Amino acid sequence: MINEPNTLFDNYNLEGISVSYTMKDFQRDYVKNYLGMLSPDEVLDRPSPDDRLKGLSPEEIKLYLKNLGENIEK
Repeated sequence: MINEPNTLFDNYNLEGISVSYTMKDFQRDYVKNYLGMLSPDEVLDRPSPDDRLKGLSPEEIKLYLKNLGENIEK
């Protein structure tokens, strides 16, 4: 990941200015700006579902699935 100092978000955050530009907005804009720098293989290179579950306890997995089910039913 590219460490891009002095982004607009960083400047607002540094000054303590409250704006409606959220972290989610920043992340979306950051990805849009820098996604083109990655190769297609880098974009598609993600951990497998099995790899993502490694290190999680069975209780954590069950809790996630329970919460996921509750959110789907809403």
